Amino acid sequence: MTKVLVMEFLDSAGKKFSIRIADPRADITPEEVQGVMDLAIDKQLFNRADLVSISRAYIVSTTQSNIIFE
Repeated sequence: MTKVLVMEFLDSAGKKFSIRIADPRADITPEEVQGVMDLAIDKQLFNRADLVSISRAYIVSTTQSNIIFE
């Protein structure tokens, strides 16, 4: 199973901007994620219209089932 942490922000134009982090720690806390997202907004870490707020953050879990093997 593959896991990806998705962090979504809103920019000054009201558009969503997301960052995906592969294989987040299993014990990551909401407080840690929010702290990183707040820092990204405060420091404007991404080359993008001004990030102004956090939209949401979530983890996507994906499983893969092979049908044909080579």
